[in-house]
Amino acid sequence: MSSFPIPLPDPITREEQILWHVNNNLNGLSASNAAIIAALQALQDNEMIKVYDSTGAVFAARAVFDEDSGALISWTYYNANGTVGVPSGVVSWIYGAQETPGFTIDNGAGTVTVGKKSVTIYNSGAGAATVLGTTLNPGLSISFSAQDGNTLGAIAYDGDGNDLIITTTE
Repeated sequence: MSSFPIPLPDPITREEQILWHVNNNLNGLSASNAAIIAALQALQDNEMIKVYDSTGAVFAARAVFDEDSGALISWTYYNANGTVGVPSGVVSWIYGAQETPGFTIDNGAGTVTVGKKSVTIYNSGAGAATVLGTTLNPGLSISFSAQDGNTLGAIAYDGDGNDLIITTTE
């Protein structure tokens, strides 16, 4: 056996890379190494997503794909107890938490309450307004967005007779 490792093929799959390391770092094939290789050759891709069914019940859905072809092999649904469950009716994907939009027009002083994920204030009037103590000229808007699951603090504004169009999500 050579003292130099066999070079990696190019292009290389994940399985080929692992097999290369097995062959070059375990010094040949023992029975257990052959078992490792057989297991690696049967690898599958798994993806987990959050879904809900027609009754509103939430499930963790596990999709299993063939590693080589990318073909879907199976779906398995896990209920809130972590056991395999069967969704009722249509299954829909949940793309993160649901957001509730809000909209108001105000020409006076007010405050956007704590807990919003995003806020946009547009000055549609002819004169200047104030947002957080700073002038918001006519035709301009300012937006605030909370990051990484956080929420915004209170945002004080004064339309000073100008219509402010305020949109929010929470």
